[in-house]
Amino acid sequence: MRRLTLLLVLALAQSVLGQTLLIDGDRAYLIDGDKATRVQVDRIIRVGGTTTTPTDPKPDPTDPLARKVKDATDAVLKSNPDEALTAKALASVYSLVSDSVKDGGVAPGKATAAVKAATDAVLRRQKSGKAWDGWRDNLKGEVIAATQDGVFNDKAKASAFLAKIAAGIESAQVLQTSGFLDSIDIDKLIRLIELIVKIFSAFG
Repeated sequence: MRRLTLLLVLALAQSVLGQTLLIDGDRAYLIDGDKATRVQVDRIIRVGGTTTTPTDPKPDPTDPLARKVKDATDAVLKSNPDEALTAKALASVYSLVSDSVKDGGVAPGKATAAVKAATDAVLRRQKSGKAWDGWRDNLKGEVIAATQDGVFNDKAKASAFLAKIAAGIESAQVLQTSGFLDSIDIDKLIRLIELIVKIFSAFG
């Protein structure tokens, strides 16, 4: 299970009696109003019947691509500390599209278009302005090179490439700070995830 693949059981977003289950890597939180309580989750059953556990392998954050993305994300957040929630949402863009490519929900050839559409939507919703322009420009070269190498002609390679980017964002120093999720607006994050899912579902 990739970090910040937010699986809200029975759908990618579900509320039960006003409560939402947020699963973030190997951590899970029960969201009830504005209160988030950490809970133990031993396994996750995805829609469609696939069962995973919080100990599933995660992309290596020391991978050269992941490390480059981490450094670029750290630079953005150092200059724009208010963009931490946006960074978390961008990690979910890559993580969710990676999972969808792996599961066959999005064709690998449509992955970059899905990522761009979702990223544009997140940055508009967050009113991030030009804060992420340099970050996107740096990443564009990696995507072009991967496309030329045929990465997006292969489901496994495309999924792995996107997962490395997600891992790089998630490895950013601010996002790894203890208590980070308690410091952000969880409801806004969930609304962003719902927006992302709605957008890239059109690419299936």
